[in-house]
Amino acid sequence: MIDRNTPSDPRLRERRGDLVGWGAVGFAGLVLVVLAGVAFVLLGGFPGGGGAQASASARPSSVAGRSPSTSAPPSVAPSASAIASSPPVVAATIGTPAQLVFGGQPVGNVTVGPPDYKRRLNGARAPAGQRWAIVPVTYTAFAPFDFRAADWQVVDAAGARHGWALTDPQPPLGAGTLERGASITGNVTFQVPAGVNVAAIVLRTEAGADLIVFRAP
Repeated sequence: MIDRNTPSDPRLRERRGDLVGWGAVGFAGLVLVVLAGVAFVLLGGFPGGGGAQASASARPSSVAGRSPSTSAPPSVAPSASAIASSPPVVAATIGTPAQLVFGGQPVGNVTVGPPDYKRRLNGARAPAGQRWAIVPVTYTAFAPFDFRAADWQVVDAAGARHGWALTDPQPPLGAGTLERGASITGNVTFQVPAGVNVAAIVLRTEAGADLIVFRAP
């Protein structure tokens, strides 16, 4: 009995087998293509998928505790030797208060007394041909400011300048901060020629410029 579904010719059977084999290969390829497409979508291969994630990862993030500070910097008392006066060099008289001005506002007064000359001070004798000139300085504060003895000089009658000698008798002026409403009086000592008097007592800026010049009345 002949099966009508099976060709009797061997070549026809071989050709049918080839067709069945190629069909199986095609189906497998189609399955692979479908799977690849699904994977492509899941991995974000389409536009707008992976690009948005990369942009988000590149966005800068804020760091906790690093927000800009809005508090004002601490106030610092101006130095009496750095205070801006107008005019730049103030002429004053020994024994008369001179005003200290900072930022257009008065912050205090300073007064100097006449020099007290001595040949011996704190147990030390002045070098030959020299003597000590002791100047009392008084600061009064309307607002806080700093002061220091190193900002003072004297000018002798010959025009020579002399700086702080570091041998102050009690009470020394020294250095410090004067608070609002407070005052201080201290001595500042200079070594000057024995036969020449002091003609002026000068408060200088930290940069070395004259600020107030006190002269004898």
